[in-house]
Amino acid sequence: MKKFTLFFAFFAFLFTVNASNVELEKAAAVAQFLVEQKFDANQIRGEELELVFTAQNPLSTEVPVSYYVFNVGETGFIIVAGNNVARPILGYSTQGKYDPDNLPPNFQAWMEDIANAITQSVAKGILPTAEISEEWNVYLNKDVEYFEQTRGDRAVNPLIQTTWNQDNPY
Repeated sequence: MKKFTLFFAFFAFLFTVNASNVELEKAAAVAQFLVEQKFDANQIRGEELELVFTAQNPLSTEVPVSYYVFNVGETGFIIVAGNNVARPILGYSTQGKYDPDNLPPNFQAWMEDIANAITQSVAKGILPTAEISEEWNVYLNKDVEYFEQTRGDRAVNPLIQTTWNQDNPY
């Protein structure tokens, strides 16, 4: 009987922990939770999340969207994974905004690599780790206490205060 119970528990776990696509509503909920935790409330007063980019995968039926990008007005942006095989937040900034028509080529290549990694992970049957699944639960359940204990404020302050751009011809 003990073997049957362990066998059943293993299959129950296997079918509950699988890579699944993240719908836009869930991605927006994850982004909203990050806004509430990391953005200055005085700066974002009245600002709403705006979906500005969806990384579509026309060649993949398993992962139709690799990631979503939301602007928080002019205050910053958040990049949310389109599949739960990856961590929920792929990146964010509390300054500026995401302009999909004006991205540096190196950033575009980096994001393409991330999209490919997500697609390939799903295609190879890689499952989300327990840590990643837990992180998705924290964001979706808005677990503020757990977020503060585990994620905290791991941001690194800028080493220099200069803000600059790399437009052509540089």
